[in-house]
Amino acid sequence: MIKIDTLKNYYFYCYIVFLLSLFLFTNSSGTAILEVPVIHLPYSKDIIIYTMVLLAFILFISLIKEIKIDVIIALFFVQLITSLIPLLFNNSLNFFGSYLLILIQLLTFIIALQMNKINYKKVINIFTIFAIVIAFQTLITFLAFKDYFFYIQYKSLLSIPIGSSNFIAVFLTPVIIALISMRDKNFIHKAITLFLIFGLIITQSRGALLTLFVFLIGYYGLIFVKSVRNRKVSKLSKILLYLMITIGALSILFFGEDKDYTKLIYGYSSIIEEGSIINQFSSGRTELYFERTVEAFGSPIFGHGTVYDEGMKRSHNFIIDRFYESGLIGVFCTIFILYYWYNKIKPFRNDFFINYAFWFNITMIIQSLFEVSLFSTVYSDFIFFSLLGLSIARVKELKKSVEIECN
Repeated sequence: MIKIDTLKNYYFYCYIVFLLSLFLFTNSSGTAILEVPVIHLPYSKDIIIYTMVLLAFILFISLIKEIKIDVIIALFFVQLITSLIPLLFNNSLNFFGSYLLILIQLLTFIIALQMNKINYKKVINIFTIFAIVIAFQTLITFLAFKDYFFYIQYKSLLSIPIGSSNFIAVFLTPVIIALISMRDKNFIHKAITLFLIFGLIITQSRGALLTLFVFLIGYYGLIFVKSVRNRKVSKLSKILLYLMITIGALSILFFGEDKDYTKLIYGYSSIIEEGSIINQFSSGRTELYFERTVEAFGSPIFGHGTVYDEGMKRSHNFIIDRFYESGLIGVFCTIFILYYWYNKIKPFRNDFFINYAFWFNITMIIQSLFEVSLFSTVYSDFIFFSLLGLSIARVKELKKSVEIECN
């Protein structure tokens, strides 16, 4: 007879693979993806995902005796309740679409939290394969439009089932940084990482490239400093440090109005002519931050609800968006969820999966300060809260093993 844990874990792998496949190979009706093979769905992809997560939740709950409740789940219930208050003043039908996203975050987290003795290496491999497919789809699209690479039209042309260039980068960057942070690296591991970095470069996502560059400087710079202190400076550390210094120097050297490099760096900022240089370089984001923050103060406690007026843009900053949607209560719940998660996993950062989940999610959090990602898109939230739940479940396993050894 198959054990419940074994069956539950098997279902979890299928659940993860199926939903990730929906992101990779399907598109909602009415939107054409010409360069990458895609299955057009007759219904909204988000609705299908919501339904599958709900069904998966019912299935997993039926396989376990009780739900493991923690602080994060309690804070989610607070958000679900307080997010309904603005509905008294805003009866837009769009409200419920965004409200469902909070529910999906909760269900995704609960499902992941119930996992026990799962093969965490297999989970990492699933996400890596997912990233490889995304990078390959990006490469195919790049080859179709390579002649436009240094023109502003390129980013609007670069589109695959998961989304456009910035949406692609939102997933590739965390995977790359998480893979680099892993201690055991063989040739295949390094080759995959380099391929994903190439996929990221051709997205022309400036925020993602800057995030990766800062991480590499900090990560390998720290290795270099430690090597100097221990008087064991490896050739690799020297080469990587010198390479990054060279790239930085060349970037400054070629920073001129007529250089293609500058066109690549400025990207969409060339169409933003108003405001400060920072606002232009950020494609108008700083101005958007200010506007949305001022509007949020119109209802600072409970927010304006999980809905935006027609034509209204998100701020590209998850904290400001949470403030606008759910007020100070929503901001507090969100920040405390992240703080609680970090404190939970901090003592076990040496574990390979905890380390992977930490760098993956931290990168997503950083990117969500200047991109539409967390608490805004279903695929980002699904991945983020799956790793959040799995990492806490892993901590509980490690604590149990320590207790057994002590006894």
